Amino acid sequence: MAAYMLCRMGGNDTPVLGDVKNTLESVGAKVEEEKIEKIIADLNGKDIDAIKDMITQGRKEHAEVNGEYNHVMDGDGGGGGGGGGGGGGEGDAATKEEVKEEKKESSEGSDMSGGDDMGFGLFD
Repeated sequence: MAAYMLCRMGGNDTPVLGDVKNTLESVGAKVEEEKIEKIIADLNGKDIDAIKDMITQGRKEHAEVNGEYNHVMDGDGGGGGGGGGGGGGEGDAATKEEVKEEKKESSEGSDMSGGDDMGFGLFD
């Protein structure tokens, strides 16, 4: 959808499969031709404002469904499980020390160009 909209906002009023596919491939995104063709069939010929309204409506519907799900998950929709048992007193200090060490290790060597574990930096 985003690639289609980029084509439209770039001045192409009727993008075809190749246009959207080129946009997706230019950023290394996965191309699913059947889905692109469906989007093109559904959106070509529609005004940009109408498409924006469709997106807004879809977001509202998604939020309503998600909100209902969260409402149930908050405990208003049924019984919940019991709380966890209490642990021994001595293990607590050791656990806190481990957490502090992990946080220290993860913050060391972390910078904006980072990417140590990803093989590339943010600004490469």
